Amino acid sequence: FEGHGGLVSAVAFSPDGQTILTACFDDTLRLFSRQGELLRRFAGHSNRVSSVAFSPDGRRFLSGGWDNRAILWSVEGEKIRDFAVNVKGKTGGQSVNAVAFSPDGKLIALAADGGLAKVFSVEGQEVQTMMHLGEASVPAIAFSPDGRWVATGGGDGEVRVWEVIVN
Repeated sequence: FEGHGGLVSAVAFSPDGQTILTACFDDTLRLFSRQGELLRRFAGHSNRVSSVAFSPDGRRFLSGGWDNRAILWSVEGEKIRDFAVNVKGKTGGQSVNAVAFSPDGKLIALAADGGLAKVFSVEGQEVQTMMHLGEASVPAIAFSPDGRWVATGGGDGEVRVWEVIVN
């Protein structure tokens, strides 16, 4: 698949397997058919895009970037919502390294620099913040199949499992 202006940092298949989403260090995302035809280009991050994930229904996706945020998109190209990632008392330098949807598609999880992981509702409400000890990056995050737990992988070499508490 051609047309990227830099390193391709993440790829994801849609749930039906018909399309492939790519994230690129040229600050954009691209949606391709499985055969390699470019269907759509997405621009909205102000720095490198590092992670992508499709919603379980395949109608939306999430991107995370080096601009301290994640963006929820429709596959048609609409930017639905921004999710800011900030550690209190710190400014800048917090890239979103990994993103995930809960199995029911109602929650998203973000893993970031500064030892930070967050869970939000897709409507934009912050549900939970989890902090790894120290300042290590959190490069990996995933929901359990039942959506009750989030696992994070830290730059400190530790994996932690967190119960998702929704009020």
